Amino acid sequence: MRIVFSAKTDTGRVRKENQDSYGISEGKNIYFLCDGMGGGAAGDFASRCAVEVMLKAFEILNRDDIDRVVEFSGGKFSYELLLMVAAIRLANRALSNLAGEYPKLYGMGTTLTSVYFEPVRNILHIFHVGDSRVYRLRSGVLELLTKDHSKVNELVEQGKMKEEEVKTAEIQSMITRALGTAQKVKVDYRPEYVKDEDYFLLCTDGLNGEIDDSEIKSIISANRADLDVMTSKLIGAANRAGGRDNTTVIALKAHDEKGEMYPYDSRPGKVITFEEETPEETKNEDRTLKKIFSSARIDIPKSAQKRSFMENPLVLGMLLAMLVALLGFYTTKCSTERVSTNTQLITLAGKFSGLKVEIREPTPELCQIFRKSDDTVAKLQLIQDWYNDSEHDTVPLRDVEVSIFDAKKEQFRGSTTDFPLEIKLGSGAFVVKVRKAGYKLITDKMEVRDGVDVTVEPSSRYTPVLLIMMPLQ
Repeated sequence: MRIVFSAKTDTGRVRKENQDSYGISEGKNIYFLCDGMGGGAAGDFASRCAVEVMLKAFEILNRDDIDRVVEFSGGKFSYELLLMVAAIRLANRALSNLAGEYPKLYGMGTTLTSVYFEPVRNILHIFHVGDSRVYRLRSGVLELLTKDHSKVNELVEQGKMKEEEVKTAEIQSMITRALGTAQKVKVDYRPEYVKDEDYFLLCTDGLNGEIDDSEIKSIISANRADLDVMTSKLIGAANRAGGRDNTTVIALKAHDEKGEMYPYDSRPGKVITFEEETPEETKNEDRTLKKIFSSARIDIPKSAQKRSFMENPLVLGMLLAMLVALLGFYTTKCSTERVSTNTQLITLAGKFSGLKVEIREPTPELCQIFRKSDDTVAKLQLIQDWYNDSEHDTVPLRDVEVSIFDAKKEQFRGSTTDFPLEIKLGSGAFVVKVRKAGYKLITDKMEVRDGVDVTVEPSSRYTPVLLIMMPLQ
């Protein structure tokens, strides 16, 4: 028996960037996909980095590497299965470490759904973190083989939410497990026997979030002869239904040209959870990552790399030339007017310095969900969703007192309206403090503070500052 496949990804109709990625190691019969989160470059990078780390792990890890990262095996699992667990753990550790090294990547993460087909025993091994899915179509019956690690799924299982309410819930994107959001990760594993003419579908929630399972089944059933057409039609259906998210699908077909009968067990596979790593395993992960990073291509987004405006040699050269010109001008004219050299340089360069301060609050429903949750990771994810998608999850907060200070004195004081405050300032380091009775400021790191530090540099537009405030209980 062999596996044939088709894989496609699409940005959709609403998003500007595609935060989905997928990887295939055809020689090892491994297929997997990732759905990044964290906004813009961070989400895109999280999924791409996870794919790159895993593919490189499949390529270069030896048995000793795997045993050090997955120490508890005790001979219970095969080399190939432990390789999968090791690759997933290393991808998680890589993202977590990079988020700590680059503050602008903090909060990034990605789902992971992966399958490994073992041809000798005809078993599909499923590994799962997050809310991306694996479906199987067998004998006309479509079955979901994974369980979403999401808040809405927890609420449905607890009887606190109905299935029909899921698609309209404001917390659809709130997942409870992901790669990169913590230093350690739990991985769900499930083996399933494969039967000739079985169809398997891996997908991100851009598919099942737009069309229901009955339509997924209909498209798979109608396009069995051509997997490329099948994947295209699935993505097309998601886009016609709204295309509000990126969509990635990998279609697999189990096929035996000789028509031989293979033994299989029709009973559902038992889900096994590989628990979080031990302290020793995490140390070994860091050592093994050095080996992977030495040969893998991990390109950190430019927007995440901390680089001072003044470190650019072209900018320094221009500023020096303008400074010389200004000094000559002042010497010739003997001007008595006191003018800030920094302001003059910015003006001559066609730039200015300033902040665009926007204060918003989450919707009452999201505030209630936040307060009721006792899951720290879920609460952090919810806050980061507010910051990454503020237009949908939050509303402007009026009458917030805003004060801006530099090292010497207060530079601005005012109150918010329904529109952001645009404040011209000199370049430098400032503290933006906010105050409103009955509210607290909460950062994207879930810290409660009265203000934030910002650096203002000469630019052609105001430096944006988004702050979320929550009403007190």
